[in-house]
Amino acid sequence: MVQINAEEESFQRRWDLAMQSFQNGDYAGALFQLKALEKDGVQEACVEIGNIYELGSGGVKKDLESAKLWYKKAIQSVGDPAGYLSYARINFFQKNYD
Repeated sequence: MVQINAEEESFQRRWDLAMQSFQNGDYAGALFQLKALEKDGVQEACVEIGNIYELGSGGVKKDLESAKLWYKKAIQSVGDPAGYLSYARINFFQKNYD
């Protein structure tokens, strides 16, 4: 049986709340929660933050430059494959986004 410490459980609970907010269309709430997680060392939140800025809905203005910065942070901090893909997608298709 795998033991989960209280800190990991707290991060997981906070992550679940952020994803629930996102799924409910409350992007501003999800963004707030994800930025707090990232500040606490959960670097995997960077891609999700980038996604929210890229989509721009639910109380968050679309901001491709901010999205790229967060994707780049995901790449630099944990080498996140989704960060690479998302960063490349925006750079390749940015003319179509505007």
